Order: sequence, then C-alpha cells, then structure tokens
Amino acid sequence: MGRLGLPLRRNNADRQRGGAWLYRCCSRLVAGWLALLLLASCGSVARPDDFAPTKKVDEFVAALEARNPSAVIALLEPGDWRREIGPELRIYFRYMAALQLRNKEVSVVENDGGLAIMRLKGDLVYTLSESNVQGERPIDLIIEVVHIQGTWYLRSFQLPTPEN
Repeated sequence: MGRLGLPLRRNNADRQRGGAWLYRCCSRLVAGWLALLLLASCGSVARPDDFAPTKKVDEFVAALEARNPSAVIALLEPGDWRREIGPELRIYFRYMAALQLRNKEVSVVENDGGLAIMRLKGDLVYTLSESNVQGERPIDLIIEVVHIQGTWYLRSFQLPTPEN
C-alpha cells in the first residue's frame, strides 16, 4: 500500500478496465469530431471558382496592351455582339499608339458560377496615335464574364478611354 492507502500496483483486471475506459473516451472523441466535420461539410455551399474569370480578365488586359483586336474578339461571348464590336475595336486600337495598365487590380464583385461580375482598376497609361499625346488616368471598370459550356467569356465591358 502506498501513502494514501492505494495499491502501488494494479492487478490485470484493473489495467483492462482502465484501458477500456481510455479506449471508449478516445473513440467517442473521434466520433464526435467526425460528426462535426460531416455537418460542417454538408452545411457549407461550394464557392464558385474565381480563378477562371479572373484569368479571363487578365487575358483581356494583355490583349488590350498588345493592341490586338483579334485577341479581344476571341475572348468575347459568341453571338451578335462579338461580330458587331470588331470594327469598333479596330478603330480603338488604331487610335491608341501605346496602351498599358499599371497597378492593375482585378477583383470579384459577384460570382454565382455562371456569371461573374469583375472589377478592373488601375492606371491607364496611353499614347494617342495621331497627336502623339501621352497621358495617364485611373480607370475603374466593371466586366461581366459568363460561363458557357465549360468556357468563360467576356459578356460586357467598357473600353478604357483617355481623357480628352
């Protein structure tokens, strides 16, 4: 016997009861955590992918900076607007000798998985073709990007324009 009247050594029956108690506690704890994880995964709604629409806006900016109307047209949602905007884009790029977007920020305003509303902010640095006038101005554009049959397309946007 020890100082407090407790046996110093446990017999085999005491060891088995203590081991069983520990096993039951651990298994209940693990089962509880698994139940919480299951509930958490069932209750959460999967967030739509923001990477693909963000990448599409980045491709749009790259096509603008390259002053490539064909590349911009390829990013557009198939339909009438895609055919109609071609001449306007060609005039726009003839008007701009150089175009660059500095301090670019692309953010997701809203994304439901089928339609993403994107915001493009930055500083437009430009050189006009005919007058060789250079300038810089901040832009803040909203761009709609739509998911159609596995591909994201630009649905609507406003071309950044220099100050007059």
